[in-house]
Amino acid sequence: MNLEIEPLTEPLGAIVYGWNPESKLSRDDEGLIRAGLRDHQVLVFRGQTPPSDDELVGFARRFGDLVQGSEWFGDIEEKPIPEAEHSMVLRHPDSGREILYVSKGITRHIVGIPKDESDDLLGELTAESTRPEYVYAHTWKLGDLVVFDTLGTLHRRDAWNPNERRVMRQLSTLWTPPVSAAVV
Repeated sequence: MNLEIEPLTEPLGAIVYGWNPESKLSRDDEGLIRAGLRDHQVLVFRGQTPPSDDELVGFARRFGDLVQGSEWFGDIEEKPIPEAEHSMVLRHPDSGREILYVSKGITRHIVGIPKDESDDLLGELTAESTRPEYVYAHTWKLGDLVVFDTLGTLHRRDAWNPNERRVMRQLSTLWTPPVSAAVV
């Protein structure tokens, strides 16, 4: 393959040209994609035929073990999100950058400070991390494949027109933060 990665003008992201889901990904190509993801956090693969389910799964497996439905969604039944304590700032395992490891919808409390102070600090952290100069908003084109670093980025989807056809396939890889990853 002849892959090219072109950085976007947004605060993060790059477009990957030349990927063919029907062709085997070489180690050099995989290394280029990993470096692109490390450097840009969001990669948009554009300009090829959308991959089949098997091709997409094969591609995603190159980057780690895949989250299975029961692990992610709890076998379709509503299960509470398990509680866990972890550092709020970690070192990213690939880039070495410090990452803020909190989620507006999931992080409930900062251990060691009163609830009201915790809520205020979490609100400030959310506001700071979602300032416009830090945000990439994807404008979808037919056949886009978007890969993003779920550790180094926050993500959400906005509402879409329910009268428009939308097909999405999502795959995620597993990662468990090691105790040694905490920034001290």
